[in-house]
Order: sequence, then structure tokens, then C-alpha cells
Amino acid sequence: MAEYGLGEKPSTAGDAYSFGVMLLELFTGMSPTHESFTVELNLQRWVQLSFQENSVKVIDSELLQLGEALYHQGHHLSRKLQFDCLATVIEIGLACTASFPNERMNMRNALHKLKAAKNDLLKH
Repeated sequence: MAEYGLGEKPSTAGDAYSFGVMLLELFTGMSPTHESFTVELNLQRWVQLSFQENSVKVIDSELLQLGEALYHQGHHLSRKLQFDCLATVIEIGLACTASFPNERMNMRNALHKLKAAKNDLLKH
């Protein structure tokens, strides 16, 4: 639930939620206001359900296409490494958008996990 849109007071849990929605929007290519979403099926719920079935399904197809030619320091980044990194980002987005504020990943942990995913991707 988008707390700020419902008149809730700003909080770090609300900021984490907003950050998670932004990650999900960026990496799925889907807007949280897309016409296919309803009260029962929002962006977070769609990603959660789809990610369990087939994690590739939720990742923006343009990102997947770009990944075919990714290089770092002259070395091709394998599709598996790229996918693992993208999956971690999606998992962080989901953790930040947990329904209850006390269950959400905090921003410090989100940053730590994002940096770790980047380092894992680029160290190979």
C-alpha cells in the first residue's frame, strides 16, 4: 500500500516502500499505475507472483536484450551473472515493499545488498 498517497506521515518505512516500488518499476518496465493493475493485483503483487513462477518473466525485456552485449574491463558478463544480479534487485524491491512497514528491508540493508550484487557481477 502506498502510504504517502493515503495521507500517512512520512517515515523511513514509507521511504523504503517508495524505493522498492521504484526498483520494481525500473527493472520490470511496468508502471505501478498500469491499467492492468487493480486493488487486488498491484505492481508488487504481480512481481511477487510472477517471480515465483518464472523470474525472467518479470524483468524488462529491453534490459535482457541489452545484456547480450555487456562487457566489463574487456570481459563479457555472462547471462547467469547478469540474471543473478537482476534477480537480487527484484528481491530487494520486493523486500522493501512488504505489506507491513515493520517487515520491510531498511535502506541501509538495501544499499548493502545492491552494492554486493554489483560487486558480484563485476568481479568475474
